[in-house]
This record gives sequence, structure tokens and C-alpha cells, in this order.
Amino acid sequence: FDAFLRLENPKGTQVAADDDSGGNLNSRIIYRAPESGDYPICAMSLGSGSTGKFRLMVKELVPVELKA
Repeated sequence: FDAFLRLENPKGTQVAADDDSGGNLNSRIIYRAPESGDYPICAMSLGSGSTGKFRLMVKELVPVELKA
């Protein structure tokens, strides 16, 4: 199963896509949203008619303040 991810911005425009950067046949998108809103994630197989199990993880990364 070859996973493929596509990320859209709140206006429905694709802002990122990935096939294998998560290692092996795994997809990974790292994206810093320039504005708040709903960002749909489309998860699918790359090959037509391919099916299988997958796990989708979304993490919010909070910037760490640096002390001078």
C-alpha cells in the first residue's frame, strides 16, 4: 500500500502533497500554516484501486521562546 497525502488551505487550494518522504511507502507533510483556518487533509493510495490500513497523525508544533 503506497500512501499519498494532499493538504489544502481554507480556500481549497493545494498547498502541499507527498508520496514517500516519511520513509518506505509512507507519506509525511510538514507545513507551517500562514493563517488560521480549516486545512483539509486528503489521504489516499497512490495506485489506482489500492486499499489498505493507514494511520493519520496530526501534531501541532508550538514554537519555543528562546531566552537571550
